[in-house]
Amino acid sequence: MGKTYSVANRKGGCSKTTTVGALASGLNELGCKVLVIDMDPQGNISDWAGFNTDGQNTTYEVITNRCEASEAIYETKHYDLMPADNDLFASETELANAIDRYEHMRDALKSVKDDYDFILIDTPPNLSTLSINAFVASDGGIIVTTDTGAFSTKGMNDLAETLAMVSKKLNPQAKVIGILLTRFNPRFNAMKVMREVTEKFSAYFEAPVYDTFIRQSVAVMECQMESVDLFDAPKQSAAIADYRAFVAEFLHNESAKEQESEK
Repeated sequence: MGKTYSVANRKGGCSKTTTVGALASGLNELGCKVLVIDMDPQGNISDWAGFNTDGQNTTYEVITNRCEASEAIYETKHYDLMPADNDLFASETELANAIDRYEHMRDALKSVKDDYDFILIDTPPNLSTLSINAFVASDGGIIVTTDTGAFSTKGMNDLAETLAMVSKKLNPQAKVIGILLTRFNPRFNAMKVMREVTEKFSAYFEAPVYDTFIRQSVAVMECQMESVDLFDAPKQSAAIADYRAFVAEFLHNESAKEQESEK
């Protein structure tokens, strides 16, 4: 049975969606079966995958119990996708008064978890019923991405408090397993400052920072604009190489945990 992971941040522009897409494709390259769930009503990762949601079941239908999870999963080149679009905004209102409003996605995934090695959720950049649904479903944990150019911890305290609530009341596994530093620019981000940022975010979430950090690159934006997977890009960049290293580090860490739990 595969585990579910959410990639989260309290603000946009921190490579959250990029990280989900790169991790999914990289794990697929290494022989893993991966499902990506788009829980952001902006549908960025669905757009990146080149998926047209017109007339199709999406995350909205799943989380509002209009269809089974398997009826909203589609094959893309590198991973399976449960897509999203603007319809997902309406789910916030529809679920508002439901007693089990935070558990819909977790319950929906029970029927498909055995089909995958990894399930990755791209969360919205705000703390909402949707993001809490993602955290409750994440029995593997949460990856936090953060822009190294934004040295403020603004918003991080809210995320940390929300995760603490979820892990205490709804899902003990909803804890940060690692922090990924993204959009690193060697011209401006001195290593001394990097260490300070690392210590700051690690303290907020009581979690380690991944050894790999992602350098800033226009190649990533070009891939997304052209609906090209990072690892299919004709021109490989520093950021793409960094993401390959991150995939390897993530898989190593999670495999080590699995082996330890089996002892």
